[in-house]
Amino acid sequence: MAEPGRDDVLTPGERDLPTDRRLLLAAERLFAAHGVGAVSLRTVISAAGANVASVHYHFGSKEELLAALLRDRTDALHRRRMALMDAVLAGGDPTCRDIADGLARPLLELVEQGAADWVRVVGQILTTRSLGPQLGAVFEGQWRDWDRIYGLARPELTASTRAFRLAQALDTSIGVLGAAEGYADWLGQSGPGGVAVVYGELVDAVVGMLEAESTRRSDTAHSNT
Repeated sequence: MAEPGRDDVLTPGERDLPTDRRLLLAAERLFAAHGVGAVSLRTVISAAGANVASVHYHFGSKEELLAALLRDRTDALHRRRMALMDAVLAGGDPTCRDIADGLARPLLELVEQGAADWVRVVGQILTTRSLGPQLGAVFEGQWRDWDRIYGLARPELTASTRAFRLAQALDTSIGVLGAAEGYADWLGQSGPGGVAVVYGELVDAVVGMLEAESTRRSDTAHSNT
């Protein structure tokens, strides 16, 4: 299979950035356009105007490069989500709609800032779970925060049900917002307000998932009946 095109991946101005930033930008754009599995480390190195020694110095391997790409905006994204949820929690327990909006709105903001490629690549990584233990290292603390918040809204659910639903809510939010313009076209909503329409549909769908009844109940719920 032919390698994806590697010319003009970076702008002339971006070619003056430090090597690690060039590698992350080139990887983000190539992986978003062609898929993580279809792009070799060699192609990323060439597109970044770097060399094998530099990528091994900064990242060590393609997997480490992917993990660094995942971390690149994740911490800031989580801080933004927690700021939104802290504002909600100041007024009482959150609703499932608060949680759906808190998960998705910071992703929408990234897309609006021009970072849709990053969102798409993260979606690929999460869908394939290709990084294994490294995913846990990135998200462990964040999942504890979200489980605590979702537990306030749905205390009767088991921990495993909460975890499954939060994972699906996040995967769905990333998948839809990473392709928001395409969804807008599909819905016949192309134009300036199209992404907002897609966002509204997304939040409604995620709320339905988070609010759905479950046949499984937590030990706490059983003990209180």
